[in-house]
Amino acid sequence: MSKDYIGRVIYNEDPTFSGRCKIRVFSLFDDLPDHNIPWFTPANFTVFSGEGGGNISIPKVGDIVRVRFNNEDDNYYSGEYSCIQNIDPNLIDYIKNDYDGTHVLLYDFDKKLMVLYQPKTGLKMQLNNSIIIIDADGMIQLNHNNKNFIQITDNAINITSDNNSSIGISTSGDVNIKGGNVKIESSNIELGDEGEKCSAVKGQELIKKLQAINGLLKEKYPVGGIEDTFDDILSSRVSLH
Repeated sequence: MSKDYIGRVIYNEDPTFSGRCKIRVFSLFDDLPDHNIPWFTPANFTVFSGEGGGNISIPKVGDIVRVRFNNEDDNYYSGEYSCIQNIDPNLIDYIKNDYDGTHVLLYDFDKKLMVLYQPKTGLKMQLNNSIIIIDADGMIQLNHNNKNFIQITDNAINITSDNNSSIGISTSGDVNIKGGNVKIESSNIELGDEGEKCSAVKGQELIKKLQAINGLLKEKYPVGGIEDTFDDILSSRVSLH
């Protein structure tokens, strides 16, 4: 019966792009030149595609892996590697404070890549400085570079930026905003397209000024239709809520 060996990956640029690696098997290939070391194929496909395995992870040069030869005579050209023998010490350091119940699907320290679940943190997906977290309470957080954030809870959706970043909504269709109260806080609001823009005004302040002007007009023209017309404009065109 074939037995397991341990080896080190020395080359992983498989011309067939199927996950093969050249592995220096300890005690067997110690003195063998690199160019004579055979290819080893991955043995542990767990996702099935139409005509073969549907998942693959390429070991890095230098990784220590477990290997086996698929015959009783240890034919060196029938080798497979089944798993990486050692856990990345960076991963160990990352999960040690929330270890019990942790599930790690993917971790690559060099690429800043991870997909894992921990009871205290929840489900976390990260690539470089972009992070998605779904915590145990169901809150969803999207974080880019610790500067732009989206947070979704049971009763709120918050989009914030600490980097003076622009937030844009663009469509060739309609944009509908509906709510009990819509609040906009800004020093300036512009309306119109790129060719013609104008600043919006604060409605309540405008009404107060128009009412003041209306009062002056009534004093100057106490009889006639001007005050009635202005009153109609204020009541019918502008609505305060």
